Amino acid sequence: MAKKNEKLTPVHKPYIKGSVLDNTSPFAIGKLFVTCVVQVVLYLALSMLVLSDNLVLRYVMSIITLLMTYGMYFNSGMQAGTQAVTWAENMYARQERGSVVSAGEATRGYHPLKGFVHALLGMLPVIVVTLLLAFTAQKQSTGIGALPSWVSGYNGTDAARGLAFYAAPAVMKLEDILRVIVRVCIMPVVALVGTGDAAAVLTMERLSPLVVLVPAVMYGIGYTRGVDIRGMVHADIEQGNRKRARQQKKKQKQRRNADTPEQLN
Repeated sequence: MAKKNEKLTPVHKPYIKGSVLDNTSPFAIGKLFVTCVVQVVLYLALSMLVLSDNLVLRYVMSIITLLMTYGMYFNSGMQAGTQAVTWAENMYARQERGSVVSAGEATRGYHPLKGFVHALLGMLPVIVVTLLLAFTAQKQSTGIGALPSWVSGYNGTDAARGLAFYAAPAVMKLEDILRVIVRVCIMPVVALVGTGDAAAVLTMERLSPLVVLVPAVMYGIGYTRGVDIRGMVHADIEQGNRKRARQQKKKQKQRRNADTPEQLN
């Protein structure tokens, strides 16, 4: 009867616990900021589909884009967490051998909050912009609209002074600039909410800081997975060692049987 595959259980090795920030943090934070820029570029590249007039296509593409974004941050966090645990294990082993581990080397190890802190600092510019919009956003009303062409016949008359308000060019305010930046950063959510309901749009803008925090949280959660991923690597190695030991033992037994002379009847 075939032997069932062994169920792997994570094997955790001791490691030196690092700190929330270390000498590699500036590079990690800068990398996360670049990831945020890549996210915006991705949104712009998919804008024709995400903002499609086809309601079904718009919803489907918006959800797929959000899942891609969260997956990108989660996987990036897992890689960083696994590397941090690997480094911390190596520093612990080096310390056990009697070698000196400097404070800078020790702080580079895994810390459960490091991923969250790095992600928050990396996305800080976007978070600040969304906070500014959240506190300044007001419910948008329908614009005045263009005047009919026949109104131009009143130019130079007393009536023109009353119509000057309608002809005044729109002034771009700080709120408008912030709104453009935020809507690009959360484009899939904008597509899901739509722009037809002014109250829903205002709620979305005021909750935009929470929306942009989701990728940072996903990165932090992915980072904490580094311990279990590293534990599965050790478990896989130990399973391989046991398998090789069984095979070696089987071969030795076969050689002993082959070397034993057959008894004569």
